[in-house]
Amino acid sequence: MIYSYKIYKGLEQSVAFKGLVGRFIWWLGAAIVLQLLLFALLYLLHIALWFCVMQTLVSGTTSYVYLSRLSKKYGEVGWIKKGCRVFIPKRIKGMYFSCSH
Repeated sequence: MIYSYKIYKGLEQSVAFKGLVGRFIWWLGAAIVLQLLLFALLYLLHIALWFCVMQTLVSGTTSYVYLSRLSKKYGEVGWIKKGCRVFIPKRIKGMYFSCSH
């Protein structure tokens, strides 16, 4: 008996949403939640509604643009790799670069 299975081609690919990959999706979600909480706080403090809306729109647009630039620049794990370079001891760093000729 011959079986045929459809192969899901996107199985090994990273999660992407609107140009954001990896942890940048989570950061955008956190930024949206923080903006919602800030909007609610400003509204409860009886700040003018137009100011609350404008502040939310400006901060939301700014966070989306900033995170999309970071996502394009570093990709899925580039930000982690950049952070890890700081913690590599100098001796290992020197040996690593001397061996890569």
